[in-house]
Amino acid sequence: MPGSVLGPGTAVVGGDHDLGEQSPSPRWGFSTPSWSPNNPAQRNRFDRIGDLTYQHWAFSPYRFGYDTESICRNYTGTIPLLATTLDRLQRHGLTNGPTWWRYGHRTWQPFHDALANPDGYAAHLERRWAQEAEERRRETERKEAEQRREAARQQAQQREAATQAVERDERPDLDRI
Repeated sequence: MPGSVLGPGTAVVGGDHDLGEQSPSPRWGFSTPSWSPNNPAQRNRFDRIGDLTYQHWAFSPYRFGYDTESICRNYTGTIPLLATTLDRLQRHGLTNGPTWWRYGHRTWQPFHDALANPDGYAAHLERRWAQEAEERRRETERKEAEQRREAARQQAQQREAATQAVERDERPDLDRI
């Protein structure tokens, strides 16, 4: 691509490849020969591509109700833009390791993770359900611990009463000990 922002040795792939129900939208990706975060030219190239294509891959944030902590990312109508390097493809393969960078995500990821929408509504619901289950588990543990402490306290009181009865030469109620 002479004169393109991608630079020499950059491959571009894209189209409407069907990868199942995970991502029904078209996908686009590109690869550069190598990647070095210390190489400003490469970093600028990745950044420039992100800037030029922002309107196509960027999500829009949205909230649910008055919950200020629950911000999800709406990927409706966006096209996942993936980037990688030939070095990463050789090292990790096409789908196995952290080969792909998806614009809008924060880390290098395996292929299917890069196509997933980890901050979308479905993921939000899964996190909320997991959080509620964890809260229920903690509450159950708290109640069980409280019941154990109460039972131990009652046993201690009964032992103390039996000890005092023995000291007064009374016959303790052995059924209660």
